[in-house]
Amino acid sequence: MRNLTVVLTLLAAGCAAQPTDVALRDQFTAAPAQQAARASACASAQGKKVPLTNITEISNVLRGGDFRKSEFEKTSQFKARMAGRVTQAQQKVARTGDGDLFYFALPIPSDQITYNADTSIMKIGGEYASLVKTSMMGDGQLVVKDSWRPTGQTYVGENAFGAKRQIQKVDFAELVVTAPALGRDWWFNNFKGIIVSVPQDQAKSTKENLVVLLAARLKEPYFEVETGHISPTINAPIEVNRRKEIVHLDIDCAAIYNRATGNVIANLSIAAR
Repeated sequence: MRNLTVVLTLLAAGCAAQPTDVALRDQFTAAPAQQAARASACASAQGKKVPLTNITEISNVLRGGDFRKSEFEKTSQFKARMAGRVTQAQQKVARTGDGDLFYFALPIPSDQITYNADTSIMKIGGEYASLVKTSMMGDGQLVVKDSWRPTGQTYVGENAFGAKRQIQKVDFAELVVTAPALGRDWWFNNFKGIIVSVPQDQAKSTKENLVVLLAARLKEPYFEVETGHISPTINAPIEVNRRKEIVHLDIDCAAIYNRATGNVIANLSIAAR
């Protein structure tokens, strides 16, 4: 396994950099020609401010549909039943000119990007932390947004030993995307982080605009909802009602991307599992 720490020099004019593959290794199961075609979607974004799709708008359209295929339903019948709603969702996609392919971006947490003004070095990501936020309850699910909302309801709870606590009720909601290629670590396993040289006068803007850019397509079963409940304990006197909305995608490629300049900083290969 090669060292994944990569040093890129960003040109002072526009922070332009040539994309560098920092994947663990090529683990795609597709044929080489298909791999290249899929990866080219991110490479072609270099130097462009690509149109970004709002995943929330897609979920708003898909919400309420029955995307579960019945055991008594043929695949062709399922696709025909879902065609109308999927078409509505496709209308929310920012077109790239490549069929149903679209780009969307996930923020990189600010604590995963550090800058040293004395050396002009910016480090993106780390060895033991996810480059983007992942779901607390789901393998390989990337968080688009989440929220904790106190309901304002409380009650007194008591355990088997007679200890009592005031219990607060909270609603927790997540909107996530998932794809067959994503596992718990996907490209993060043994990821060492990326080091780039950024001029001091461009560092703040660069940090604020770095995202993970993904090229994707909607994929069956398109959308599903999971609900759950977390019971309170003496040490954590909170009762949580959880709702997770999942948008299913087929992801072609991913890259670290500056949405302000359109520069691809580094390509990230996704391991098919």
